[in-house]
Amino acid sequence: CGGTHVKSTGEVGEIHIGKIEKKGRENRRFRIRFGPMPAN
Repeated sequence: CGGTHVKSTGEVGEIHIGKIEKKGRENRRFRIRFGPMPAN
């Protein structure tokens, strides 16, 4: 599946949704970043 396997969602920490791409009529690809956002 390519996903992250953890015992509970608390292990993952912060989740940030970045880019969302259309991949066909009903499919989407989500770019997700785990952990704190980097300072700009």
